[in-house]
Amino acid sequence: MCEQIGLISLRLTFGGSPCPNEWCVASELCTDLANDILHCEEWNPTELKSPHTINLPPPSYLDESIPFALASNLDVLIPEDDKGRIDDFIDNGMVIVPDIGENKNRAVPSLLLTIHLLFRPIEKKEVIYREDCLSLDKLAEEGKLSEVLTILGWTIDTRRLTLALPKKKFDTWMSDLSDILISKKSSCKELEKIIGRLNHEYAKQLLLSSSPYLLRRSKWE
Repeated sequence: MCEQIGLISLRLTFGGSPCPNEWCVASELCTDLANDILHCEEWNPTELKSPHTINLPPPSYLDESIPFALASNLDVLIPEDDKGRIDDFIDNGMVIVPDIGENKNRAVPSLLLTIHLLFRPIEKKEVIYREDCLSLDKLAEEGKLSEVLTILGWTIDTRRLTLALPKKKFDTWMSDLSDILISKKSSCKELEKIIGRLNHEYAKQLLLSSSPYLLRRSKWE
């Protein structure tokens, strides 16, 4: 409601409290299907594909002089999977695959094809106009496979096996800490935020994998 006017949203806006849950219903269904396609031996990505596959930028690799780090033993048993895996967080789809065989040619197209299938292709003579469900700007900007990628606020380096804060976020966090140290005072809300950030620092000790991986993030609207 806006004063005396009732507004009806025709889309799942992120400002609505039930919307993230509704988003997850669609995105997790999409993720499960994309994983099935990725692992399907009969699927040929050159024959059955999304029309947006041609817009994918080429993979990005680190310099060959950078050595591959050796991972520590895992604390939990994870089944071996040389095809890779796709995961999601609300409206972000993340593809992680070992850079072996044809994986780099199948990883991203499997997710793009799934989005294209589930959200119905747009006809040229569409009666009611709507944008493509895939964020094409994000696809061009962040859609390429890479050994280093920022996912959900963390920079993941799959060759050095490190997890770090992006520089912009690090600078912001350090600035907030400095302000508190200089002023020698803080509100309860600020302290809770600082404590949460310091707890997150422990995550940087995690090692990711024993194999070189390529990452890719997609975003659909």
